[in-house]
Amino acid sequence: MQFVSKTALVFSIVALFLCTPSTVSSEPEGVARNALNAWIAAVISADPDRVRRLLAPEFQIVRGSGRRYDAPAYVAEGLPKLGGGNWEVADMKVTKAGDIMVVSYWLVIDVSEGDHKLSKRAPRLTVFREIDGAWQVSAHANFAVPVN
Repeated sequence: MQFVSKTALVFSIVALFLCTPSTVSSEPEGVARNALNAWIAAVISADPDRVRRLLAPEFQIVRGSGRRYDAPAYVAEGLPKLGGGNWEVADMKVTKAGDIMVVSYWLVIDVSEGDHKLSKRAPRLTVFREIDGAWQVSAHANFAVPVN
């Protein structure tokens, strides 16, 4: 039951960000795609320093399994195992207000969390904050769930 409650909370927060009228995007999709591609490529690299440079100080990640990490824990123990380095982003939606950009999308990629293979195609939500002219990841929700 606790997992369902956390999932419901995450979906409520997502709905709040995506439905607020002030978040209507004037940001070109290309800027969002570039920031997103940099984030995905850094995680695929499994290079802790490369990932760390993209994380905003307030960073948090929530996974479909219910695991949560802040920036130091994510870099130290939470980086996923991604297979092949090939990915596809589909159905991307971008909203922006001030220095915050929210990107929801479907990611198709081979990924494992620990010893568990995760669903290959799953929705994601990445929140970016512009800091000193660069987009850094403030929050990330990965809704991929274990399949074995």
